[in-house]
Amino acid sequence: MFTCKIGSKITLKEYNNFLIRKESSGYKYQRKSNGDVYVIDMSDPEISHVTYLLQRYFELANGGVFSNPPIEIHGDGCT
Repeated sequence: MFTCKIGSKITLKEYNNFLIRKESSGYKYQRKSNGDVYVIDMSDPEISHVTYLLQRYFELANGGVFSNPPIEIHGDGCT
């Protein structure tokens, strides 16, 4: 399962307001009792977009090196 912490010390009221406003479609969220909020799942198009974006960031960090780069990039998606 994909998880990514996106917030902390979020009250239940703040969390519910965020969900009601539907500010970010394509994602599933989970709020823990300590106020931490996580993205726990994404739709396939969102996964593809995030994977592509991360690959581009790592290409920048690699200085454009494609053969034997310092950071390996794989396009398996987020699971």
